[in-house]
Amino acid sequence: MSYAPKRILVVGMTDNPGGIEAMIRSVIASTDPTVIRFDFLANVEKLAYEDELKAYGAHIYHITARRVNRARFYRELDAVLEEHAREYIAIWENMNSLANIDYLIHAKRFGIPYRIMHCHNGNNTEGFVRGVLHAANRLRVRKYATHYWSASDDASRWFFGDDFRSLPNYRVVNNTIDVDYFAFDRQTREQVRASFGIQGSSLVLGNVGRMHPQKKQRFILDVVSELRKIGRDARALIIGEGKLRDSLETHASELGISDFVYMPGAVEDSAPYYNAMDVFVFPSEVEGLGIVLLEAEANGLPAVISDRVPRDAVLNSNVKTLPLKAPALEWASLAQQIADAGRTSELKVKGSRFDSSRQQHLFDEFISEP
Repeated sequence: MSYAPKRILVVGMTDNPGGIEAMIRSVIASTDPTVIRFDFLANVEKLAYEDELKAYGAHIYHITARRVNRARFYRELDAVLEEHAREYIAIWENMNSLANIDYLIHAKRFGIPYRIMHCHNGNNTEGFVRGVLHAANRLRVRKYATHYWSASDDASRWFFGDDFRSLPNYRVVNNTIDVDYFAFDRQTREQVRASFGIQGSSLVLGNVGRMHPQKKQRFILDVVSELRKIGRDARALIIGEGKLRDSLETHASELGISDFVYMPGAVEDSAPYYNAMDVFVFPSEVEGLGIVLLEAEANGLPAVISDRVPRDAVLNSNVKTLPLKAPALEWASLAQQIADAGRTSELKVKGSRFDSSRQQHLFDEFISEP
């Protein structure tokens, strides 16, 4: 006898292929679609990896974003749930804050039995108003969520409160990656560098992430500038898109390094670009975990990271930490030092709890539900 797959409705993916999107993509790729099928509620025109998600059998409901038109958002959200809520065993909401918990509220109203709030951030990066909304919803969310998941315990404290461990069905969900997929490949390195016109002797400082104040990519440009002042042919390769692109371009121009800064935008697959980098620079103000750091470590890249990045993500010995407030010259000196030492072959991320080959499926507990 064959059974229809259990269905999970996913909320929180955007059109930018960032950490949340990569994590969800990894989960879906490792899931048997005859057992569990994932569908998506989206408030952007096209999700990151949308074609790939559809190839896995996902249906994607596109609705208006609340910030664009509140009345239309609620109307379209209710229309989707009124017609389809009974088809889902759970809703899985992936968020950087609790500023908007409407999806959980309406999912409960329309009878979706399991409602997962999955935390991916450890501090407010969305402005004062959304910070106030987040604080107001920290207790309110407990009326609607049945499961509380988090990228790390550190993130959970800000997201859910000091008593987060006592919440029902609380768990830390390790963001996993396909370690072998991100392995260093010299031929790819030469091809990617050649596509940007980067010489073999150039020192490429890399970063992957949305262009947002939280990520502090502007500071990376300062580090490149300092290296060029001391005679290194330093360049920046920043993978991602966001509201700060124009600001970053302006800052590069002010520093006189525009010709040495490459920003190809959001890409479907970041793996080839790690090969082109010589050192990964990660000066984030806050991270839930830092999945792109794990990807860089799987590539063997040396990395300089801020002291705000969770230590859980630091595995390889060539990952070094500096205070976020340390001057750009200090970051430049350390970046140069570890880049000159080269990649490591001791990939401690391989076989760790972040290795997708060891991943225990997140939704096993729902499979046997009626």
